[in-house]
Amino acid sequence: MSHLELIKIGVRGHLASVARQSQCSRRMFALASLLATGCIVPDAPEYGSPSETPIFVRQATISPDPRSIYHLTNAPGNVLQVSFQVQSEDLSYDGIVSAIYVDYKHQNGHIIEHNGPLTPYTFDQLRTISWRINLPALQLGQPNDPPSCHIITVIVLHQKGWDAMNSEQIGSPTDLAAVSWIADVNDPDGLVPLSSCPDISTTNDTVQ
Repeated sequence: MSHLELIKIGVRGHLASVARQSQCSRRMFALASLLATGCIVPDAPEYGSPSETPIFVRQATISPDPRSIYHLTNAPGNVLQVSFQVQSEDLSYDGIVSAIYVDYKHQNGHIIEHNGPLTPYTFDQLRTISWRINLPALQLGQPNDPPSCHIITVIVLHQKGWDAMNSEQIGSPTDLAAVSWIADVNDPDGLVPLSSCPDISTTNDTVQ
């Protein structure tokens, strides 16, 4: 991309390998950014019945690297592929749901697909969240369309916060975790300025 500019991003919430920052302080990155919602990983309960926890993302497992631009050509034969590991204490009746979005919380943003509820896990069991989307995908632009920039976001939350009928989250679930990537689409020559990308910091609104 040309004309790189600093963009505001958020790190708040359930990110396993970083300390919680007061009021979810924002950092500046020149290329790309990661959004994770939640808080520091707590110790597992030692006594009594387990209590449900938020979803925690293992930062080191995120692929591709969210600090880099994700270059995509939205043409048949290509794939959009992202993955990371999470951990949580789930109640027996409240498994987790994962969903992948284009331009989450932005005008014309939409869900691509969702998956779950998945089998409930205990906190010490790592779970891989993986999405492989065959291209072309809706609203990413056809191969002959002008280059564009989008935000790809994966959210993970417990099923009680998910409206299965309408394929959408219910309000702002406090247990929700999310990871976002900046995607440069149909832009082999790197012509799209970063300033044209949707504001990735708006996805901070997932947790109040």
